[in-house]
Amino acid sequence: MITIVSGQPRDGVKMIMKMLQEGGSSLLTNVTQNIYKSSRGEDFDYEPVKRLRHDNRWLFQAEGRVIKVAPEWLKYLNPRYQYKVLFVEQDKDEIIKAALQSLTRDGSRAPSASERLIANSAALKIARIKNRLVKQDNISTLFLSHDRIKKAPSDQAYRINEFIGGWLDIAAMSAVVNPRSFSRDEFAHML
Repeated sequence: MITIVSGQPRDGVKMIMKMLQEGGSSLLTNVTQNIYKSSRGEDFDYEPVKRLRHDNRWLFQAEGRVIKVAPEWLKYLNPRYQYKVLFVEQDKDEIIKAALQSLTRDGSRAPSASERLIANSAALKIARIKNRLVKQDNISTLFLSHDRIKKAPSDQAYRINEFIGGWLDIAAMSAVVNPRSFSRDEFAHML
């Protein structure tokens, strides 16, 4: 079984990775594999994931571990493995708001009609990815609300623990979440 953390916003995905790490999961990242040390701190990336579209043969290394995969790359997972996907979601309105902020740079001007169309397509893209996930026989998915994780970390840590197999340290996972450190305005960088 390979556990994957994916979704949006990026800070929500990183928060789940940190929760799993503190809870006792074994992660597969650049740092754990000594590929390089990030000057930005732990970003939980694993270099081979970036080549997943062209080469998914390395996935055997992730067996029994947790990796972070961008939502648009989930379709390239090797179908011979079983996956548990923790998919972090944000409200559709938040996705659109973030896309619009990104497109209008600082959010100080009203978005054009074409910018609104692009923002709506970002929300549709996530909906398509979620739909594909639930149709895969080799993938079990737990959808996690970014807002609920911040508001009720213990409840969400419990859900994650049950989904993963029931052996994680829920208290350690919950302690990772500091709602003030994940501002609602930090979403513009996700696109």
